[in-house]
Amino acid sequence: MTRRSDYMLRLILLAVFSLATGPLYAQADGHNSATYHGIDVSNHQGYIDWHKVATDENVQFVYIKATEGATYVSPTFEDNIRGARNAGMKVGCYHFMRATSSIRDQVKNFTRYCRIHEQDLAPLIDIEVKGHWRPEQVGDSVKLFADLLEEHYGVRPVIYTGTHFFNRYLSQEFSDGYELFIAKYSDTEPALVNGVEYTLWQFTDRGAVSGIRTDVDQSRFNIGKTLNDILFHPVRSPGFIAMRRMVTPVMSMSMQTHKSVKNSRIEKIKKQQKKLHKHEEKARHKHASHPTSH
Repeated sequence: MTRRSDYMLRLILLAVFSLATGPLYAQADGHNSATYHGIDVSNHQGYIDWHKVATDENVQFVYIKATEGATYVSPTFEDNIRGARNAGMKVGCYHFMRATSSIRDQVKNFTRYCRIHEQDLAPLIDIEVKGHWRPEQVGDSVKLFADLLEEHYGVRPVIYTGTHFFNRYLSQEFSDGYELFIAKYSDTEPALVNGVEYTLWQFTDRGAVSGIRTDVDQSRFNIGKTLNDILFHPVRSPGFIAMRRMVTPVMSMSMQTHKSVKNSRIEKIKKQQKKLHKHEEKARHKHASHPTSH
């Protein structure tokens, strides 16, 4: 193929993609009105009218902050995940990692609130701060967190970070096999080392969406990436792993039976977590009705 014909083909492909999804890139200063495919929110957004948000056809998904460190839980998390789900939105949870807490304690905090039966999207790890970790410890720590989440949920988490942070600390561990969510508030797309491809680009933190009173982060998919790339598609679960270890003949099962057993175990875990959530809700209501005196 000649250089000119290759160039023309690229222009045609970009034009087709733009017609399908809107402008490819956009200015990130001010309230961004360019094409976006999803948002993420935390307590900073305050009260959100999720039914209004759901009327925005651009918003295919929303990531909601659940936890941070070993003990913090976002005060708006329960309202947000309930409201977004009731409005029919595709919902996922994220955890903000801290170097000040052990990885396992942070995993316990996140998995307690990020309940399997409420997830439409793969869980997300937000890592932006190095803290007291040495450079080589950053990638190892995030990888341990990712491995523990994969073991719990049966799906690899999405990794959220900035361009510079990824290139300096995470490229060795996460250049392959993970969906990358990269923040870069600019009109030029993120450039990751060694040509690594990102899945989502958070291009502004000053977006405007109906139903949200404050600025909000907006993101768009990379070319060739879609919502399907971040959906919650469990390939294994704790119950399935335990069953596989105990029952040797499982390796000789037919693919159809294998899939059936795996799905039944996943459903069982979801029901158990849903039951636990109801129990916690009941306990909170009881506590609210009979507050402890101080």
